[in-house]
Amino acid sequence: AFLINTPSTDLIDFEIYSISGGHQGNEKSSAAWSMVATAQIKGAGEGLPTKIGSEHFYQDINLLSEQTTGFYITMKNRLELRYTPVGDKSTGDVFNANLDLALLIGTGNAYPFSDFWTERMINLGVQYERVSQSNAFDVPMAGQPFVSIDWALKQTGIANSFQFGWSTRNSGFIVRYSAEPSYICLGGTNSEVQSGQATAVISVPGPTQLYFSLRGQGEQFETGYEMMILEIDGNVVAKATSEALGNECSAGPVIVTNEVPSPFFLGPGQHDLALSFTTGDGFDHIDGTWYELELSFS
Repeated sequence: AFLINTPSTDLIDFEIYSISGGHQGNEKSSAAWSMVATAQIKGAGEGLPTKIGSEHFYQDINLLSEQTTGFYITMKNRLELRYTPVGDKSTGDVFNANLDLALLIGTGNAYPFSDFWTERMINLGVQYERVSQSNAFDVPMAGQPFVSIDWALKQTGIANSFQFGWSTRNSGFIVRYSAEPSYICLGGTNSEVQSGQATAVISVPGPTQLYFSLRGQGEQFETGYEMMILEIDGNVVAKATSEALGNECSAGPVIVTNEVPSPFFLGPGQHDLALSFTTGDGFDHIDGTWYELELSFS
């Protein structure tokens, strides 16, 4: 359940969406999100918790260790959801945490998936239940044999490298390439082929399972141009590419092909990770085109 703060004491229509891997880069991309709850609830008034209970969710939401999940909690046609500007930290930084969960600083968004403002923290409480791994999931609990992954990042064809290109989160366990918008799309200026390489060396003390997941929002015009490829010890293990729908300057979920099953077995010692990305051409990449990899271990 979520506990939110609103001055309203009227009936309020709520919508809640979720996204795996966090919300950054998808604030305006409704296609990247899944609706997980709707509710009509009477507001409790200023300073009192208004509860959106579990009965309003379509199904239970289970979170793995080291997993980041973004939530978009919004009122339909109202502007009375309280959040607080956070001036001394950045979006994505930890705002509060306990031994189970960390709440990260997010954004304030206009409904629905419209303009947004960074460095905002919703006035939020979370009610949750800890469940055993054996009861909740079919795979072992993902852990990590080290505290971070140090990626060497290279990229070409990017003009604004502060906003686009490679970025990492969760101490390097998530690495993303955000494409700069193409000159033929609204607001875009880039006519180049954009590409990048991310490499890292990890060391595991004993037999370890590496869980990998590629995902993203790619162009919808042609397939096989945009491409992200993951290699482990020189072997291609997964690819992600765009879907060919013939839609210019639009984005949607990418097509992922795992060449080997996840998890991937690692023997003791050092292992090479290599992640590559290319747009393949200079066309049809809108603001909000991104590909990313998430890793976890057990």
